[in-house]
Amino acid sequence: MDNNIPGRQFKWYQTGWGITLIALSVVVVLAVIGFCILVGVYWWKIKSGGGDALLSQINSSQIKKDDPIMAARRKELETSDDPYLGNPSATKVIVEFVDFKCSNSQVAAPIMRKIADKYGYKVKIIVRDFPMESLYKGSSQLAELASCANEQGRFWLASDLFFQNQDQFGESLEKERIDSLADIVGMDKGKLWECLDSGRARIEVNKDYATGFKYKITGTPTFFIDGQKVEGVVSWEEWEKYLKNL
Repeated sequence: MDNNIPGRQFKWYQTGWGITLIALSVVVVLAVIGFCILVGVYWWKIKSGGGDALLSQINSSQIKKDDPIMAARRKELETSDDPYLGNPSATKVIVEFVDFKCSNSQVAAPIMRKIADKYGYKVKIIVRDFPMESLYKGSSQLAELASCANEQGRFWLASDLFFQNQDQFGESLEKERIDSLADIVGMDKGKLWECLDSGRARIEVNKDYATGFKYKITGTPTFFIDGQKVEGVVSWEEWEKYLKNL
């Protein structure tokens, strides 16, 4: 297009730079819409789980029990120092990565307790931390508190307290609030502060997070069932279909 024709006036959107700007704007808008759709689909998947298809896939899996790659993965995922429910000697192991500020982890928590109550004799459920600090400010602090609670045998009381009062925790807890939580859970405050100040809890939480990152966790809850990954909330009905025939 010749923009220099004598006597002819062009509007901005008829010029070369105007057309380029419009084209770029359209590309940006389409990219944003596409991203929003992907985020929406992923959030729905995490919220509703998609567990039926994923658990069916695990049920029909032909992975050999002596597969060296899966054995190495399980060894890394199925830790012995993290809190667990169920039978410590069970061959069926579920590892759950949680974030105490994530609403989906909150939804999954009572379901996993129910599984432990009914099927705990034949399954071991290990809980590990994956605090998504970029989404939930202060989630790492709660994870560290839970780790210290675990040292005193109070992890499950702390876990229940955190999930049940999830909307009452700000981005950071002051000393007085931490002391109050310790009293509610029944922790020795001296031991709690020694645990926090020593950095042991931070190291433990970071170790869990690094493992989750290695196995490409992008949201919580994420489960590994005998080393196989299942993302999102899985309903009680779907878990029961999977577990009752083991």
